[in-house]
Amino acid sequence: MQAKLACPNTEAAKYIGTMKDYPKPLDIALPLFSWAIVQNPFGKIKLINGVRNAELQNNPDLYEPEEQNFYRVLKPHYLKGMWLNAGFMIKVEEVEQATLQEAAQTLKAQLNQESTEIIFYHLDYDLQQRYPADIIQQLLNTFAS
Repeated sequence: MQAKLACPNTEAAKYIGTMKDYPKPLDIALPLFSWAIVQNPFGKIKLINGVRNAELQNNPDLYEPEEQNFYRVLKPHYLKGMWLNAGFMIKVEEVEQATLQEAAQTLKAQLNQESTEIIFYHLDYDLQQRYPADIIQQLLNTFAS
């Protein structure tokens, strides 16, 4: 598993530059997720939803940081119902609030329409704790004008 990570907003900018010219109204989907990409020594990969960097950083007896967002499993154990053996590699991907706000502002600047449907995916109980109502409202307010 390589550690090369692209900035999501830089990547997204490649696709949204011509949004103002699009003749139909567009809906906006903003990602509210975190997950772990788990790779065993044979290269087999699985996803575990809802895993955050803080969760692994707070358990140094189970996870050794390799580099930013990458961890090596030190002891066999369950993580959110999935069995992990020592030596498995984990890459955590999560969306930070600042990144969401930046994405919302970038999208708003490219929209050429009166109203927009805003979709947040995937919003579950754990993510509601991480992204409380005031944060969601701030993101929605970005599109109000």
